[in-house]
Amino acid sequence: MDDRRRVTPGVSCTNTDFANMCLLTVLYMIQGAPVGLTLGSIPFLLQSKTTYTGLGVFSFAGYPYSLKLLWSPIVDAVYSRSIGRRKSWILPVQTLSAILLYSISLNVEAVMASPEVPIYWITAVFFTLVLLVATQDIAVDGWALTLLAKDKLSYASTCQTLGINTGYFLSYTVFLALNSPDFCNAYLRPAGEAQDVGVLSLSTYIQSLALLYGVVTLLLAVFKQERLVENGEHEYSYKDDEDYTNQNKDAVPHTNLDDLTVKQVYATIWEITKLPNVRLLLFMLLIYKIGFMSADSVSALKLIEKGFKKEDLASFALLEFPFQILFAVIAGKWANSDTPLSAWMTCYKIRIGIAVAVPVIIYYFPQGPITTSYYLLVLSVVLLSSFSSTIMFVCQGGFFNRISDSRIGGTYLTLLNTFSNFGTTWPRFFVLYFLDQLTVQSCVHPETGAVLSTAKGSGICKSGQRVCFSTNANGVQQEGICRLDSDGYYLIAALCVLIGIFVFFYLSRNLLPLQRLKESAWSVPVLPYSKTKPLDIESGVSTTLPSLGSTTAAHLISTALPSSGPTAIPFPLLDPKSSTSQISDSLSSTTTTTTQRWHRE
Repeated sequence: MDDRRRVTPGVSCTNTDFANMCLLTVLYMIQGAPVGLTLGSIPFLLQSKTTYTGLGVFSFAGYPYSLKLLWSPIVDAVYSRSIGRRKSWILPVQTLSAILLYSISLNVEAVMASPEVPIYWITAVFFTLVLLVATQDIAVDGWALTLLAKDKLSYASTCQTLGINTGYFLSYTVFLALNSPDFCNAYLRPAGEAQDVGVLSLSTYIQSLALLYGVVTLLLAVFKQERLVENGEHEYSYKDDEDYTNQNKDAVPHTNLDDLTVKQVYATIWEITKLPNVRLLLFMLLIYKIGFMSADSVSALKLIEKGFKKEDLASFALLEFPFQILFAVIAGKWANSDTPLSAWMTCYKIRIGIAVAVPVIIYYFPQGPITTSYYLLVLSVVLLSSFSSTIMFVCQGGFFNRISDSRIGGTYLTLLNTFSNFGTTWPRFFVLYFLDQLTVQSCVHPETGAVLSTAKGSGICKSGQRVCFSTNANGVQQEGICRLDSDGYYLIAALCVLIGIFVFFYLSRNLLPLQRLKESAWSVPVLPYSKTKPLDIESGVSTTLPSLGSTTAAHLISTALPSSGPTAIPFPLLDPKSSTSQISDSLSSTTTTTTQRWHRE
């Protein structure tokens, strides 16, 4: 598959563009399937076997997505030229994922059926799986920046949304429905042939995922060739592309990727985090999800605890899936605009509104049979939440793709996505933990109503259970009925919403201006500098420009900084014929102005 062709802005997708988008969608889909298991189905299956604190412990299995920045520079800098910069990681990681998935399938049924689920062992196993998936994500994110044409980069986030949602849908909605005896007996089996198991077991589904990983990896290895061209970019040669050059006059000077070491990638990403606008963005990524964390992490579990059936929630997700595809396509157009964060902020307000409404809906859960109107109310909230979260995800991804420097694309995107993912994982644990601490349950005698035992959290009655057991002073076990004395969910939900409102006002002032910055404001020069003369990131070039000719030095300086507009930098005597020392002298006199104006821009 030959991907070399001219990149012309404003032209519709070519066959190669479409094929590469399909490839990205498939790679993100097989990434979303294990994530759907880890963050979706497995917590649902564990809910009746462990406490909310236990579920909080299992949430650590998703932490590799929040830690992948630690090893992403290695993925960016270490690779085999004969295999390809991204395929060097994608192929072995997906192979290991297939092997691990198959190994999990051999024992998972026995482990899940045990009376005391080994929550730490399960967490460790799925942590390892997500670690592999996160590594694949680094490579795929980096590949997306060079696999697609420059004017199609915003569609990478659409491919990511379609792929991950499809994988998540298979592992969450489809699996839970086919694993549910009630759903299968009602819709898939003939009348009178009811069974106490679903048509798809957890082990069989995980084996099918292992097979899918193996097939995709084999096809990728055989049929997709990743080429390295002379200038270090993948898939395209922009070297003689006039259109591309004209669009990127303000871009930071190019560096051959082959010259970058792991140490230089780490150093570069560290310097990027020092940019004031990057620090502001990273901080906002850490805090913006707190406002709706309770609604996202606990609400579905509370509905099931109240009596809502898992298969009904799964059927809602089935109805939601086509809407997610439609929402992702719509969001792709907004993400491709000059102001993707404006749509993001609008949907943030919607999600805060949902976070206010959801606890009220749960509080007024029907005491008798669930009415049709209540089903429709929950479904409408699910669809509205899907709409807002999909728009936010795609617009955020489009903004990330736009500002990320493709020279260290995998690491740059990983930096942003790591903070975004960590903004999900760190509040989730505390929400689940304090939910247990603020909830009090009792096991009471079914006839007399006498309290047999009382405890915090869900240690007495697991979620959805109505019967409890208590051991008296004589060692005799007594059967009782679960009674909820104090539900900490509503207090946690209220605190999250209050924090979310404060965060909204903070974002309104600080987030939107970021989308008006030039691309150069998000980059730092990456040069093959010497160990004795480090790169002066603040001024944009090495202070003495080691090992560079005068013409090259002048070109680097003139292209590294804006040459027109409100942030123009005056460079007297900046002539390509000037000597390196003359250029350095000219630069030193304007370093302070350069630093202040570039950072302010």
